[in-house]
Amino acid sequence: MNTQRPTIDHSMLRATAGMSKRALAAAQEANRVALFGPNGLQRVEPQLEPERDNLLRRAAELRRLAEGGMAPRKHMREAARLEALAASL
Repeated sequence: MNTQRPTIDHSMLRATAGMSKRALAAAQEANRVALFGPNGLQRVEPQLEPERDNLLRRAAELRRLAEGGMAPRKHMREAARLEALAASL
């Protein structure tokens, strides 16, 4: 398997390199295309969970914290509030 790795022109990384702005822009564009392709990185929209599932997941996490002894009254009260809110949705 003979895959060629993209290379970077290290002269543009040095502040003292004698490189014109046009040459620097051309080198940066060539590196961008070599690393990310002609279209660049494609943005992927995150998949959000439904609000009800989010509330129930948070309530379960709070109950787990309370069972471990971390502010049990506060976390149980907040978990009950979140579960009631999820039930109303």
